[in-house]
Amino acid sequence: MKDYKCIKIICPPDVQELMLAAVDEDDFEVYEQTDEALLCYLPEEKLTDEKLKGIETLIHSFGWYYEISNIPYKNWNEAWEQNFEPIRVDDFVGVRAEFHKAFDNVRFDLVINPKMAFGTGHHETTYQMMEMMQTIDFKAKSVLDYGCGTGILGILAAKLSAAIIEGNDITEESIENTIENCSINKVDNFTVSLGKLDLYDGKVFDIILANINRNVLLESANALFQNMSHDGHLLTSGYMPEDQTLIEECYTEAGFRMESMTQKAYWLCHHWVKQ
Repeated sequence: MKDYKCIKIICPPDVQELMLAAVDEDDFEVYEQTDEALLCYLPEEKLTDEKLKGIETLIHSFGWYYEISNIPYKNWNEAWEQNFEPIRVDDFVGVRAEFHKAFDNVRFDLVINPKMAFGTGHHETTYQMMEMMQTIDFKAKSVLDYGCGTGILGILAAKLSAAIIEGNDITEESIENTIENCSINKVDNFTVSLGKLDLYDGKVFDIILANINRNVLLESANALFQNMSHDGHLLTSGYMPEDQTLIEECYTEAGFRMESMTQKAYWLCHHWVKQ
């Protein structure tokens, strides 16, 4: 178990999404938005002097200020339990923690204990990914959950009758959390690995779920095309409206055809098909 640092960026709610997008590449694992600040958490050992200087320059360039505090790992579960609220995506899926009452009148009732991993459905990107998953036939399909976080998308794919699901993430906490959440939801066909996309060189999937961030998605377009079967489906999210043209040009050039796009608050989600 490791301790975390919390960088509290003091800025109003209407600019927090922009700030979130700007700091997304700085190894932060968890974010929390409040009325007065954006809270960004990262492992203590990752906050080097050089990284802190870069973050400080970025924050000051926006005209905001920050505070740093220590967050012992043992206190994290208590914090999210106090603030975690169930969320529902229409009558399709409900997402809750173990201590919440089960959902009524939804197709799938998922239990997700997020710990330090990303993905509970509360963020607009995860919500849109789940919402868009309703439009795809997962039955007997192979699925890659690229950057699995809590495993929420891969677990939902399993509930939608996918044959096999593989997932990866770059943090051990996410791998452990996905395994735990698979067990809670009685999912036994989801295999997770620590590492990046090159883990799957030479493999192809019918469906790929990629809720990450703009830079990683731009870097991964060609590799994702190679990892996808003919007429396969790719869902991407984790970027903002100002990135739309860049993302669409990149994925069209890689060989994908855009099937649809949605927007929720400041975040976009795309459905692509391999031509």
